[in-house]
Amino acid sequence: VISGNHDSPTFLDAPGGLLSAMRIHVVGRAREPEEECLLLNGADGSPALVACAVPFLRDRDLYRAADGDGADERDARMAEGMKEHYRRSALVSERLRAGRDIPVLAMGHLFAAGGQAFGDDGVRDLRVGSLGQVSADVFPPLFDYVALGHLHSAQKVHGEERLRYAGSPLPMGFDEAARPREVRLLSTKGRNVSSRGVAVPSFQRLERVEGSLADIEKALRKLSQEKESVWAEVVHTGSEPVADLRERVVLQKL
Repeated sequence: VISGNHDSPTFLDAPGGLLSAMRIHVVGRAREPEEECLLLNGADGSPALVACAVPFLRDRDLYRAADGDGADERDARMAEGMKEHYRRSALVSERLRAGRDIPVLAMGHLFAAGGQAFGDDGVRDLRVGSLGQVSADVFPPLFDYVALGHLHSAQKVHGEERLRYAGSPLPMGFDEAARPREVRLLSTKGRNVSSRGVAVPSFQRLERVEGSLADIEKALRKLSQEKESVWAEVVHTGSEPVADLRERVVLQKL
């Protein structure tokens, strides 16, 4: 388990000792690659996988600011710092693999160039750097699979099977309601890693209702007749202001 940009590294790391005793490994704050990379055993107790559990890398993890640094210099240093972190992780992983015919899986929470945000996707338009668009060459070829987080929609990066965002298993906003949700199930054979998407069922229907007040009321009446629990986001785009919009649209329990 690694931290993302919205997580508290200290909070996640606090129960680390207890969780590791139950074979649950949590990496909240960035550490030296020797502490992030893990040799994991299979059910028979023999080494089965090397995991590079690289959490969200914050500015202070990647570079030291210097007087006079501009935005471009900062971005370049951050991107280079991230590339160096993964390079060192790859070296540690190769030592842990020790010639065994087992795969290396890397993790990361970032915005890889080539990834796509659909709608607002819950992701702001960010710059290069810790959450900005970093090129795919950040991940050395030694990594047999790279499991990424940050973008909410399931997708490959640059069409590469080994670079994937599984996406969030639940929609994080109404813009995402129509997009299918999945988790990735990985299978390994030697150093080869294959993955397939496993669909996540919808447990709560989400709908966006948009238009004039008349359009909104009509759509809500139609939804209320479907006898299904619906959470609706209402967006008024009519030309006339409606001061009591909230009161007027909460007419039906959807």
